[in-house]
Amino acid sequence: MTVKTCYKQNGVEDLPILNCKDTYCKMTNEELREKLFIEDATINIGFMNERDIPSETQFDIYGTHSLKEILDELTELFREFCKENGFSTRKVLYLQYLQYAGKIPKEDDIPEEYKRDIVQK
Repeated sequence: MTVKTCYKQNGVEDLPILNCKDTYCKMTNEELREKLFIEDATINIGFMNERDIPSETQFDIYGTHSLKEILDELTELFREFCKENGFSTRKVLYLQYLQYAGKIPKEDDIPEEYKRDIVQK
């Protein structure tokens, strides 16, 4: 599967916001793509190499971007990496965040059905 297909089917491993039990965890992968912004992400992509042996590569994406923008950039970076090394772009096994300096969506960006779950401090 491709980077984007892998995200749609499996999400992203070790993304702290997906491991919690608050409002943002109830968002779908599609909602997170649009509403979650991440700063300076380091991401592993697990894939099968040309000999069908599991391999891994790592990419750094600097600046603050939506998860959608990060997936777009990852797709392009992985495509270039695979072209240079003779690998298929369709054998992605997983996406894993190694560094997370993200920020959660602004309250105005949260769909109404999730706002009732926000605990005011």
